[in-house]
Amino acid sequence: MKWIALKDIEPHSSEYVLFYSPTVGILLAEYDPYMMNFRFLHRRPSEINAEVTHWMPIPKPPTEE
Repeated sequence: MKWIALKDIEPHSSEYVLFYSPTVGILLAEYDPYMMNFRFLHRRPSEINAEVTHWMPIPKPPTEE
């Protein structure tokens, strides 16, 4: 999987994704297209105004061989 620039493509409505912020790092969030914003699952003060630049779908879990 590759990171997707938020300026190029937005996640689907209410989709949980990994997002990347240069100031916060990588976190899990839900995308809200109406607010054009991410809802963080674990909100810390540093995340409130985090600028999200990239996102990616959550990878599928490993399968047993």
